[in-house]
This record gives sequence, C-alpha cells and structure tokens, in this order.
Amino acid sequence: MRASLAQVMRCQAYLERLPISAERRAQLQQVIAGAAPEDAMHAVHCALGDGAGSIDSPAEASLAARLALAVGVSSDASGRADNRCLSTAPPIRRTTMAPRRWPLRQSLWSRPVAEEAVTASRSRRFDGTLRRTALTLLTLGQTALATWSMTAILPYHGGRPMEIAILILFAILFL
Repeated sequence: MRASLAQVMRCQAYLERLPISAERRAQLQQVIAGAAPEDAMHAVHCALGDGAGSIDSPAEASLAARLALAVGVSSDASGRADNRCLSTAPPIRRTTMAPRRWPLRQSLWSRPVAEEAVTASRSRRFDGTLRRTALTLLTLGQTALATWSMTAILPYHGGRPMEIAILILFAILFL
C-alpha cells in the first residue's frame, strides 16, 4: 500500500514539472486516479501520447509530446518533429590544420633593430632559457626518483643485467 502511494506521488510530482496548462494537468491527474497505482506512470505516458502506449516502453508513447513540450516543436503523426534537429552541441567551426609560417629570424639581410628591442629580446631569451632549464631539471628529477623507486620493487634491486635493462627502459619511457 505504501509503495503504491509513493508511485502515485511520483507521478503527481512528474506532472508538476511538466510545462502544461492547468486543465491538461487536471485531466492527467484524473488519469492517474483512474489507473492502478503500479500502472500510474504508464497511464500518464499513454495519455500524453494520446493513447498510443506500448507495453514494453510506456515512455516511448509520449516521446513526441514531451519533445514538443520541452522544445516547442510540433510533431506529425509519425512522431518526427518538423524535420528539425535538436541542437545538442555548438556549431562546427572548421579551421585550417596547416601550420602557420614562422617569423623570419634575424639575418644579415634584415633591417637593423632598435637597441631597446634588442635588450627586450635578450631578456625574453634569458627568461625562456631559465624556464626550459627549470622544466628539464624537474622532469629529470622526477624520472630519477621514479627509477630509484622502481629498483625497490625489483627482486634483485637492479643488480642483474635484465633488471638494469628494465630500469633503463622504464627511465626512457617515463621521460
């Protein structure tokens, strides 16, 4: 008895969330009241789908009606919605995959650059070198730590030629 009351309450809560008029909601609540409690949701879906309910999948009967309620799309007798697609993803914007041309390096044939630009260029070059060095040291440090930890789980702790080969391969792949 308690489970059947819960099913009826679930159906009524479902009706409250549907964007339908008050009179249509009252009609569907009468359908719930007239159906057996265990068949209440099936009856609601059949009523939403204008009586075209399937025993296997009751929600399939009301699919076109629920789509029309959610999106505002009218559907024909076959259930197809105005031959329109629902937009479930952003539009595709295709771009070229070709690499961009690199700027030309300073050469003998290029025009002379102002002294401020040369100083700024050197500063940026130093910053880039510093970042690359820090990244390299961090990567090598992690690899060394992981390889040292790997020796702890090997049977002979990296003392045999096969284990040394395994550790070298591990270090290469870890990089």
